[in-house]
Order: sequence, then structure tokens, then C-alpha cells
Amino acid sequence: MPGNARPIPVQVPHEQVPGLRAAIRATAANITSFLRRFQGVHIMIADTSDIDRAAARLTAGGVGHGGVHDIRRPVETATGTRMEPARYLEISDPRLSPGRVPEGRIGFAENTPVDAAQEPQHTDHPNGATRLAGCVPCVADTALPEVERRYESYFGPARHGRATRFDRADVTVVAASALTGLLPGERPAALPAFVAHAVAVRDLSATEELLRGNDVPTVRTGPEEMFVPAGAALGAAIVFRQDG
Repeated sequence: MPGNARPIPVQVPHEQVPGLRAAIRATAANITSFLRRFQGVHIMIADTSDIDRAAARLTAGGVGHGGVHDIRRPVETATGTRMEPARYLEISDPRLSPGRVPEGRIGFAENTPVDAAQEPQHTDHPNGATRLAGCVPCVADTALPEVERRYESYFGPARHGRATRFDRADVTVVAASALTGLLPGERPAALPAFVAHAVAVRDLSATEELLRGNDVPTVRTGPEEMFVPAGAALGAAIVFRQDG
């Protein structure tokens, strides 16, 4: 294990240990292969309030997945670290290794809500980030229709425009030829790939000032949105959006 790694303990029912170990091995192998493709973002997990319902919907739609895993994860609170329940599943392409689709790793997670009064305040970073606000997969133009159908089976109906928007999961799928229209100057390191993720911020102008003050390049795409190019953000662009 790398010296700078931070082990995260998880607790699972005894009978689920073999399955979880197999899933972890598959995930580790997949991440290794992802990083051989390019440096960047390779995992997209959508939040859900009812993962059993999500699993049933995927199964009914013919989407392969590894089933729901029940674990307990550490959550930092004002009164200390507590082990809280969490449940997740990973979607699998039948042509690839378990827990993997062509663009990376996609899944769903259900996390037990933590009492807001107990949670530490992690939204006081100078960049003003308040929440994750989306992910942008990019695919070859010829693959776009198939990927749109596949994502509809994952996330439900889409809105079509210069890019395809899946509101349920804050996912925007873009064809390679249209990427520069969405994120000027960006080119995918590989196809398919997650080329960007979005973060909502309290004050976009203050975020922009902070980034530029630290010599981080930014590109404005509108009055309420800008992004840091992938070349300055470890392989995947970071889009900052005005919250609200």
C-alpha cells in the first residue's frame, strides 16, 4: 500500500465478506486499467434514496450489475467518527470485467443521512464549493446513440440538445465533435471517458478570483459557469457553477 494511502475501514455482515472481497479485487483491477488509459476521473456514482428500487429497475431493464452490497463506512462528525450504514451497486457491461463499463465505473449508492447538527462544516473552503453538481462523459460520435440508450436504462429520460442531459443524475453526455462547444479547447484523452465533473459554488466571482490568484487557469463559458482545463486539473476538467 502506498505510504500516503488513507485506509478506510468498512464493516459488512459475515456472510457478505466473500462477495465484497471479490468486488474489491475487481474494482482494484479496474482502476489499475483505467489509470493505464489516462490520468483523470474514472468513477461516477449516482446517489439514490432507494437502492433496492434502483437495482430492481436496472434488472427489469436488462442492465447487468453485481447486486447491492451492504457496508458500514466511517463518517466524521462534530462528536467524532461514527460507522454509518451505506449500500452500493456497480453496473457491469457483459463484455467487460465485473463492475466496469466502457467509460469507467458507474454505480449507485444509498447513504444513511447524517443529522446536520452532527455533521462538521466542510463547505467553508475558500473556493466556496457547496456540492458536486454533475459529470460529463464524452463518447465517439458514432457511439452516441448507443450510449444515450444505455444511459436512459441507467438514469431515465434525457433532454437532447448540443449535449444529452440526464437530469436525474446530473449527467451530460457529449459527442467528441461537440466537446469544444461545451468546454472550449478541451479534447478527450481517450474515448469513451469522463472528461469533466462539476462543482456548485456560493460565489462564482470569488471562486474565479481565488483560482487566478493561485495561478490556476480558468475559462468562462457563461455568466454563471467557468472551468479549469483538464491539463491543469489532473486529467479531467473541473466546471464551477453558481449555486442556486
